[in-house]
This record gives sequence, C-alpha cells and structure tokens, in this order.
Amino acid sequence: MSGLSPSQLQYLKDVLGVDGVILGTATLAAAEAVSVQLPAAAAVSESRIIGNPSVARLLVFAAGERAFVLEGEAGDLASKMIQAMKLKPNDVAVVEWTGETPDDVRDIWTAWRGLALSFGERTALLLTNEKSESGAWIETDGRKLMVTDSPVRLLAEPARKKIAWAHLQLVMKALS
Repeated sequence: MSGLSPSQLQYLKDVLGVDGVILGTATLAAAEAVSVQLPAAAAVSESRIIGNPSVARLLVFAAGERAFVLEGEAGDLASKMIQAMKLKPNDVAVVEWTGETPDDVRDIWTAWRGLALSFGERTALLLTNEKSESGAWIETDGRKLMVTDSPVRLLAEPARKKIAWAHLQLVMKALS
C-alpha cells in the first residue's frame, strides 16, 4: 500500500531514526497522502565510560536519544572543549549513554560528590530530573552540575561557542 517493504520501513526506523513516513501520490484531480506509522521500537540503552570516575575531578555527561553523540565531528569538538579547560587526563571522566539513563550511569551519578558538566539540557534532565537551561548550575546532594550546550548544538549554532566557553570557564574556576 505504501510502496515500501517492511524491511525498508525498518531501515528507516533503525538506521535513519524516522518515526513516521508520509508518501504522496499525485493525480490530476487531487494529491492523496498515505501515512505509514512505524511500530515503536523498544528503547535500548547503552553506556560507555572514558576515564576513571573514581579519580576524576570532573565528570562529563552526554546522552543521545538513539546513538552516542560524542563521535565524529561532535566528539572532536567535545575533546577540544575538555582540552581547553587545561585539565590533566586523569582529571576528567566522560560518561555517555543512549536512550534512557542506564542503571550504571545512574549509580555513577548518585555516588559522585563533586563537579560535573552536562553536554546538553536533555542530559541534565535525565540525570537530575530537573529541567534546566544551558548555563545553569544544578546543586544536589554534594554534586554540582553545570549545564552547557552539547557539541552537536554548537556545530549547528557556532555563535553559541562563545557562550559555552563562558560555561567552561565557570567550571574551571570552581575546580581551582
């Protein structure tokens, strides 16, 4: 009916992240659109940790909806942002996940006592259950989290890099 096979629809959902497809067929009389709703896939969460949170002075958190966000150009920018803070390699641990917040990430967050950096407002919301804007500090139970723009957003909106740098400077000051 839609002109797409089930495997093509699954490809659109799994690889391209498309939740719905609207296909149009034009006729002389009128254009008719057929909407194909793809079944919701179960949320699969994965996590990865770079560095050692038990010795780090700063935890950096990043969450992607369907894929890790600190890869490719966004990953390169995130590395440059962290390097610009002039921290030693053991001073920083990066905790990244996809989907909902996995238990291991939640355990790291609740055990943490110190400073943390959230790449993105969604990441902060998933960690703290508090809605916050970029540039805000969230303080709870001995943890202090600075929310800044994600590298993906900075690549899309380069004018915000100056704002993100101001956020990183606040974190650097708090670490000193």
